[in-house]
Amino acid sequence: MDEAMGLIALYISDSLLFHLDGLTTPRDYWHKFVTLFGRVNEFWALQLDTELTSLTPTDFPTIEDFLMKFKSLRTLLQGCGKNKTDDECIFLILSKLRGPYQIFSSTFYSTMDALGDRHRMPSFEIFCDRLTREQSKLNQMDSLLGSSSHALLTKNTQEQKPKQISDSSGSSSSKKKTETICSYCKKKNHSESSCFQKKCDGYEK
Repeated sequence: MDEAMGLIALYISDSLLFHLDGLTTPRDYWHKFVTLFGRVNEFWALQLDTELTSLTPTDFPTIEDFLMKFKSLRTLLQGCGKNKTDDECIFLILSKLRGPYQIFSSTFYSTMDALGDRHRMPSFEIFCDRLTREQSKLNQMDSLLGSSSHALLTKNTQEQKPKQISDSSGSSSSKKKTETICSYCKKKNHSESSCFQKKCDGYEK
């Protein structure tokens, strides 16, 4: 009996050993921890359920990361005896979809309304697969739009460059037109009639 109690104690965290004080048999050990961990499981299940319902896709880099976390929490809940059906999980996720995924959500509900009694809910795995494919479509659209915007920006930049060259050449030619060259001394910025050199030459003569 002492050996059995020693083996049980080996697999119990030191921080929990105080629960065994005053207990003298392996059966007492067992009943004590069944009671404790039964309550812990209920509390843990409540925590897991709260975390699951509070998950938001926008808190994750991709929809796949969100679904992976969702499935993990659902599995842990099942381990605590709390099971969420496929339909519950699907509607919970649909209520969390925002932004571009709202089209996916609206289409899902529109199909339900259109088919009525003939509508059959997909399994949770099929729903997740459809949602993942929707993410791929959105990523492709973003890539195409990004490429188009870049091409348009490049085109506009190229169209603006000749205008700038034209303007600079025009301003240069206008400067050339306003410059006056003396026909007598061949110097700039005065005419022959006001040429100082010519006047000096005429005075010497």
